[in-house]
Amino acid sequence: GESGLEMAKAFQPEIVLCDIRLPDMTGLEVAHALRAIPETKDALIAQHTALGERDLRTFEREADTSVNVFLSKPLTPEKLDEILTQFNVLRRSRPF
Repeated sequence: GESGLEMAKAFQPEIVLCDIRLPDMTGLEVAHALRAIPETKDALIAQHTALGERDLRTFEREADTSVNVFLSKPLTPEKLDEILTQFNVLRRSRPF
């Protein structure tokens, strides 16, 4: 969480893929912090989890609007492409 936030400040990502459960903070805490950083306030924030679909839907209903999309693991390349298309995010040639 904290180290990811520091990297985000330096890297200024357009897309952030974050687990919901982290050792030092929750994914929602990370999302709130990213929204407060000028360089990442408009980033697409996707969070993923090993929760089943039913549990994930419950979590989504309880979450706020800091997160754009919640995903169940495993995240496949096809699912990632679908999300990028849905949110109209173009792939860039910069390294990840």
